[in-house]
Amino acid sequence: VFPWMPLVTVVEGVLTSNRKFCVLHGGVPVDCQGQVGPVGIDDEISQIDRKRPTVHVTTDKLSEVLFNMLWADPAESQRGKATKRRGRGNRFLCADTQAFIERNDLAFVVRSHELPRNLRGAVPAHSSKCFTVFSASNYMGSAGNHGGVFLCEVGKGLALKEHFAPGWADLARLFAEHSKAHLDDRLAIAEAFEASGWDGASSAAAPACRSPGGPCSSRPALPAPVTANREAQTV
Repeated sequence: VFPWMPLVTVVEGVLTSNRKFCVLHGGVPVDCQGQVGPVGIDDEISQIDRKRPTVHVTTDKLSEVLFNMLWADPAESQRGKATKRRGRGNRFLCADTQAFIERNDLAFVVRSHELPRNLRGAVPAHSSKCFTVFSASNYMGSAGNHGGVFLCEVGKGLALKEHFAPGWADLARLFAEHSKAHLDDRLAIAEAFEASGWDGASSAAAPACRSPGGPCSSRPALPAPVTANREAQTV
C-alpha cells in the first residue's frame, strides 16, 4: 500500500486565492547527500522510487530526501538544528523553509509528525511559513492535547478546527446512548462533550481520561489557539 500513498500533496484553488501550499508528514528535506539547494516537488521528489523494502535505509540522495520528507522536524535555531534525535530526519531552519517554498512556488508548508509543544491542534513556525497540524487528540492516551485539522471552506479561507476525542470509556457510553441519533444531533452531542469536558475554566481541573495503559494525568490549561497565516486566510 505504501508505494501508492502520496509523499506530498499540493493544494491550490479559490479557497486560497490560487496561492499554493503543500502537505506532507515530516518536513523540508535538507542536508541530504549530494543535495545542492532546495529540492523540487516536480523534479527530485517526483523521481523517488517508492518500491523499496524500507525507508529507513538511505543509500543515495533520493532515499535521504524520502526519509526526511517523512521524519524531519523544524528547528528555530542552529542550536536546535544540532539536537537531532536518533531515527529522525535532519532538522530544517526558517531559511530552509523559505528556500523550499520559493523553489516550488508555495505560500507555506503544512506538516505533522510531532506533538505541538503548546498542546494545541496546530502551531506555526518559521514566520508562519511552516505549520505543524496534529490531528490526534490526547496523543497516546496521556498527552492531554487538542487535535487539529485545517478546513477549507468557500468564502472563509483556511481555518484551524480543534477537537478532543473522548476516552475509551466515554466513547463506549456515548456510542451506546446515541448511535441511532441523527448526524446533526451526534455532532451537537460531540461538541457539547468537548465544551463541558475540557474547555473553559474547568479545563485544568477536568478529571483524567483513561487509556488502555492506565490513567492519564490531568489535562493542563491551554493557551489561545493559533490561527493560519495571512496567505491561508485570504480568499
